Formats: sequence, C-alpha cells, structure tokens
Amino acid sequence: CTKGCHQLMHRDHQCTPAALPEFCECFNKFTNFEMKFRYEADEKVGDDRLATKSVRLQEVEGDYDDMVFMQDITGTTALHNVSRRFKKQKIYTNVSSILISINPYKDLGLYTKEFYDHYQHDREIKEALPPHLFSVARNSYRQMRFPVGISKNQAILISGESGAGKTEATKLLLKYFAFQSGLVAEHNKKEEALESASMEQKILLANPILEAFGNAKTLRNDNSSRFGKWMSVYFNSNGQIQMSSMKKYLLEESRVVSQEKGERNYHIFYYYVAWWQREHVQMPQPSTAAVGSITPSMEMKGIRYLNKSGCYKIPDRDDFEMCCEVKKSFDQLGFSQEETDTVFIVLKAVLSIGNIDFKENLNEGEDTILLESRSIEYADEAARCLHLNVANFRRTLIIQDFTLPTGSFYALPRKIGAAQENRDSLAKVIYAALFDWIFDRINTILRKDSININESRVIGILDIFGFEAFKHNSFEQLCINFANEKLQQHFVRQVFKMELKLYKDEKLDIQKIPYPDNSDTLALLEKQNGVFMLLRDQLKVKRGSDLDFVTTLQRVHRNHPKFEAPRMMNEPYFTIKHYSEPVKYSAIGFLAKNRSKLSSDVEELLQSSTHKLIKRMFLDQKNEVPHHKQREAKKQNEKSAITRARSGHSRNTKLNV
Repeated sequence: CTKGCHQLMHRDHQCTPAALPEFCECFNKFTNFEMKFRYEADEKVGDDRLATKSVRLQEVEGDYDDMVFMQDITGTTALHNVSRRFKKQKIYTNVSSILISINPYKDLGLYTKEFYDHYQHDREIKEALPPHLFSVARNSYRQMRFPVGISKNQAILISGESGAGKTEATKLLLKYFAFQSGLVAEHNKKEEALESASMEQKILLANPILEAFGNAKTLRNDNSSRFGKWMSVYFNSNGQIQMSSMKKYLLEESRVVSQEKGERNYHIFYYYVAWWQREHVQMPQPSTAAVGSITPSMEMKGIRYLNKSGCYKIPDRDDFEMCCEVKKSFDQLGFSQEETDTVFIVLKAVLSIGNIDFKENLNEGEDTILLESRSIEYADEAARCLHLNVANFRRTLIIQDFTLPTGSFYALPRKIGAAQENRDSLAKVIYAALFDWIFDRINTILRKDSININESRVIGILDIFGFEAFKHNSFEQLCINFANEKLQQHFVRQVFKMELKLYKDEKLDIQKIPYPDNSDTLALLEKQNGVFMLLRDQLKVKRGSDLDFVTTLQRVHRNHPKFEAPRMMNEPYFTIKHYSEPVKYSAIGFLAKNRSKLSSDVEELLQSSTHKLIKRMFLDQKNEVPHHKQREAKKQNEKSAITRARSGHSRNTKLNV
C-alpha cells in the first residue's frame, strides 16, 4: 500500500494492517487487484525471487470459523477472512487450537449469562461451537478435568500488541472459571460451596487493585498493563477452585516519575487525588489518617509526577468512583484498615517527593545545595508519611554519606543533577516496594496452606504486556519487546510441536516443518556481544555514557541482518527488526535506568522507618525475608508442595542487566 497503511511481510507472506479494527479504504481496493509478492525460493536455491501470483479474494465464498478448512490459505486470504468476519461483528476466528481476536473497542454483548450457559463445560454439544474466548476456556477446563486419571494441567497464553484486549480477556477467563466452579459447588456440601465461592470472589476482587496500581493510560490503550502476570488457578478433582497464586514480571518503574505526552501515570495516583478533591479533607497526621490527603497547596496540575504529560482524565472514567471501588476491594479482599491506610499514605509520600526541588547554596559555594524554600513542606510531609526522622530525611536529600572499605566515614554534598536523580530513584523504589507488598499480600490471601497442590489441577493464564512500537521508544519498550520475542519463539515452537504430534498420530510421514524462526533476533539481544551484554559492559565503565554504548552497538552489529544503524554515526539511535515490525530505539537514558537505584545511606534511611508495615516493605525490597514470610517458611519446610505454590516473583523490575 503506497499510503503505508499495509505492508507485505517478506517471510510469512502476510499483509499486516497497521491499524485495526477499522480497515482503511485502500485495503478494500487492494483486495480486488492482483498483487505482487516475494516468496522464498526452494532451500536448494537459497535466494529470493520475485513472482506474481493472482489472488482474487472476492472468489473466497462466505467466511470461515476455522481457517484450517480454507482451501487456499495464505496470509492475504486469512486477513481477508478475518476482515470479512469483523465487519459482521464476528471478532473471533479459529486457526485450529489458536483463537484470533480483534478488539472492537465496544461492547458487543458477547459475555452475557446466555454465553456462559452456552459454553458450559458439561453441556452436551451436537455441533462445533462458534469461535469464542469461552470456547478456549471451556476446552481448557474440560481437558484439566477429563478424562479422570489422564487429565493434564493447562496453560492459556494471551499475546498481542498493546491495546489488543489481553487484560480484558484475562478477566473474562477468570470469570468463566469462577462461573464453572460455582456450578460444581451447587451440587456439593453447603460448607464447601461457600468456601469455593469465597475464593472465586477473592480472585475477581484482586483485579481492580492490580489494575489501579499496575495499569496506566498510554497512547494506544487507556488501560495498558505496565507489568506482566502469570496466574495459576488450582482446582480440586471436582472442578472447584481451591486457591490461586501469581507471579509478577517487569514493573515499569520509570512511569512513576515521567510519562510521554498524552499518557498518564499509574491510575491509582489520579484516583487518590480525585478522592481528596471530592472530599476536601484537611491534611491529617499520617499516623491517624483514614486515607490521608495530599498537601493542601497541591492540585492536580501542581503535582510534578502527574502534570508532565498534560493528560489528567480518561473519557468515561470517574477517578473518584474508581478510588472508592479500589478501597472497597481492599476491604472485601481482607486487607485490614491499617494496611489500606498505609497504602494511601505511601502514595502521598511518593507525590510529595516529586515536588521537592533544589538550589545552589550561594553562601557556602557552588558545590553545596539546599532545598528550595517551597520544597521543605513537601520533604517534611514525605518524611512524616514514611515515619522517618525529618531532619535526617532532609539531610539525605542533599548530602550523601558513605563509608570506605578502610572504615573511614565521608559526607559528600550532592550536586543538583545527582540530587534530582536520587529524588526520582527514591520515588520509584518506594512505589515498587509498595506494589510488591500489595502483590505479596494478595498472594497470601489467595493461597491456602492446607491445600496439597500435588493433588490439585492447574490452569495457568499469562497476561503480559503487548509488543510496543511508539514514536519514541526507550529501554522499557526494548525490555517489553524482548519478552515478546521470547514469547513468540516459545509459542511458534509449541504450535509446530503440536502439529508434528498430530501428524505422527495420523501416521503421516512428515519429519520436519519449516517455520519462522526469530533466534537471530534473540541472539542479537541476549547473546555474547548482544545489546544487553554491551549495555552491562558500559555500566562497568566509570564514565560510561549512553552515546558510548550506542556507538559500540552500531560498530559491532552494523552488518547484522536484524540490526539497523542510523546513517550518521554518533546518533543515539538504533533499530531492531523484530518479528512484528522494526522498532527504532533511543538510547538516551539507558544507563541511568540500569544503574544502582539508591545509595546505601538512602536505603538505610528507609529501613529506619518507625512504622512496622512500611519498614517491612523496604526490607522486602532489599530481598530480605520479612517476618510474615519467615513464619510461612517454617510451614513450607514441612510441606514442600506448598513451596511450589508460592508466588516467588522476582524483585528485579528490570532485566538482568
């Protein structure tokens, strides 16, 4: 397409739409003409040849629920079939065991009680069910339960670009399993039914909390997950939900302190501010505050961490009502009032830290700095919220204390730039510690130590950030796209492994099926002299810089087939040709986002909090085992099976760089 709306993919013969679900006018014209495309010649030849093939898509009659049954299936005919079905509001299409879904960005009434009943797991089916998300859930549920004795644990992988609807699909799957579990519970004893219903409700109640603290508005998606999540749902032999556990991956910490134009910070910050503005509560003391309030002089547009992008509202969303829903979910899920109070007080501390500014101390020389006069109230408020000594907190913001290996103690004034980096790092670490604690607390609520998971059956659901390609792409996008590359490799290999098994069962003599392989892209990113290895090397250099990193990267990989360097050397950009599309990355900020987050004196200050729960959060962030986990560890030694059911999610929010 000359307008750039569609591009013909060389390897898999796919014409990929740049924007769904509204297909552009040129696409409709495109389908009525013959097209030219490249194909890969026979392996014996090893080169590409240009061929012309007449593809008359208008001759494809009807539409296909399952494209396996199409007589002539290519990337083009498949796309045409999906397009035709979408225009009929059929957003789901099967390709054997794979479900293709197109986000309609509106409610089509596909998830009513009638649909739950229609796709009920034990309903007698005389003909194939139409493609639907519940069909995938139904198949997983049935294969998890039947036949007895040889049933297998199941995994549902949800993949797609940002805004494709992965988070909503995850919630719908969980609702389906809760519905099926409830049907089974109705036939069992009353006590078991009530216990199962309680666990189902808890699993669903966790969603509003995790979305509030882990999701944000991006340019593509009003509710984009900024972390990955693997959820395991455990069932007994009857098919009732017993418990659940989660693992977390790669929280986007940088969003706490900066966002692109038109994006928002994490939802919870706006919920909190909206609550304060509606209630008009005077600033209480953190120790007695029910929820707390931000500093009275601060309005939404005066909060540094919320006003950078110029986006404050999401259409059709009431942040005040959402805050009330989150607080209600905390209460119903089993958080104590003290725990809920502490969560919102820590949020207030993060917002207060963001409004701290520095100035040069002209009286003592240009190498020393002071807090701006208007910043002192924010610094003191943050210290009070975190139950830290106010004087020590002020001092740590402008002076770095450290001890040499010889035992000598030094106090070094921070420069303004270093103080600003320290301030933002402090905010990110505090929010990450809060998120980790909430995640751990939910896991504790959803787990049951009395369950022997060796006797349970599991359905796992992966809800992970989608592939991202924005106008400006940084380290976060590189990590997200790397994760999607790994996911793509696993997905493709698993699909073809299943196909080969099917051919073997049908006694077809097929030893190997060629398939798209992205191993070269993964090698470019993670192997020796790859992007992450070179970044790690640059971090070891005392005066390492983003420009030095990208210059080395361009020199080493300039001729790599999946790497593209800018025409002019010394430009801080590079392009990776991912499986989905090429993405241009800016290396500015790569090193800063991977250096040690906090100096040891700041870490020690946070751990000096006199608030028991807040102190526990920071101990957990340091990978030390808090008291509640020590108690659980004693039980784990007696029940090794429960150990495997624990969350165990990584505390590192960046890749292993």
